[in-house]
Parts: sequence; C-alpha cells; structure tokens
Amino acid sequence: MKTFGGEWTQMKMDIFLKYTKAYLQIMKKYSWKLMYFDGFAGSGKVENKIYSGEGIASQVLRINDPIS
Repeated sequence: MKTFGGEWTQMKMDIFLKYTKAYLQIMKKYSWKLMYFDGFAGSGKVENKIYSGEGIASQVLRINDPIS
C-alpha cells in the first residue's frame, strides 16, 4: 500500500469524525434515510509514518450512536 499524508491526515480525520457525529445527532430526529458517499475515500485504510488503520469512510460507517 502506498503511504500517504502525515499528521495533518490524522487531524483531518479527527475533525471530520467529530463533525459527522454532531451532524448525525442533529439529523437523527428526522425520519430521513441517510446515505453516505465519499468520492475521495480511497482504499479505506490509512498507512503512513504516524498512523496506520482504518480510513475515515470506514470509521463513519461504524457510527451507531452519534453522541458517543
């Protein structure tokens, strides 16, 4: 797997995950169906010198309780 990113990658992932949880908390009071599409999700795994693990799309799809 190609390595990509740096510490900013982890920072962006943390921010996006917090935003998504807050958004889902607000939206769960509506009966709409949710569809998540990430055209830039890549392979679903991040691997670089600082972080190795799931990409943000995989983390977002695992959210069951948005307030946790």
